[in-house]
Amino acid sequence: MHNYLEEYKAYYRVRAARFAGDPDFPFSAKAEQDLCNAMLACNELGEFKQRLGNLNELCAVAYTKDTYTLRHKHYAEIQENIRALGPQRIIARAGNYTNVNDLMTMIGEEENKNMIEISMDHISPFESNWFLLERLEVYERAEVPDKWKNDMKYSADDIRKSLRESLNFTTNDMQKWQEGWKMNIELAWETRHRRKLPFPDTELKMRIEQFNKTTG
Repeated sequence: MHNYLEEYKAYYRVRAARFAGDPDFPFSAKAEQDLCNAMLACNELGEFKQRLGNLNELCAVAYTKDTYTLRHKHYAEIQENIRALGPQRIIARAGNYTNVNDLMTMIGEEENKNMIEISMDHISPFESNWFLLERLEVYERAEVPDKWKNDMKYSADDIRKSLRESLNFTTNDMQKWQEGWKMNIELAWETRHRRKLPFPDTELKMRIEQFNKTTG
């Protein structure tokens, strides 16, 4: 006669063994072992339904905490502070859930919230305007014959206007998502942004001052 009970016990032993002793999955290791112990305590297969309770759901919660802990650790190590906010909040809230559907809804909400935070944090005048600032410097400082000076002034004024209009458009657009949002150009010094700007600190400082002066 086929012994389904022993096969189920073997299956849950294997599930528990996947995470046993893994330092990256401590919550899953405990939750899977609790589930395994419930099965191992059964003398017949029918008992498992009563012993199971919400242990499967708790395994999902545990796996969520483990995986988002790994994400948070990674983002913290590379100083992606804004990306780390989503995993941090999910870890803090996951333990409040025993229903998988509710857990997944919460995760979706937090990830969507974090996507907006990331998008807003990545708004930078240097993504597209660095070249304009360089051109503006040329038009303002280049020594040219008198007959070209008006053309240079016109070009410089046009760039200043373009930079101010771009900042105004960005500010109005971002305030649809966050009331009172303002461009914080000093964020350029933070690691997550600084590593995308392959320029010396002296030049970055100069461009920040130039941008602030130009846009008021």
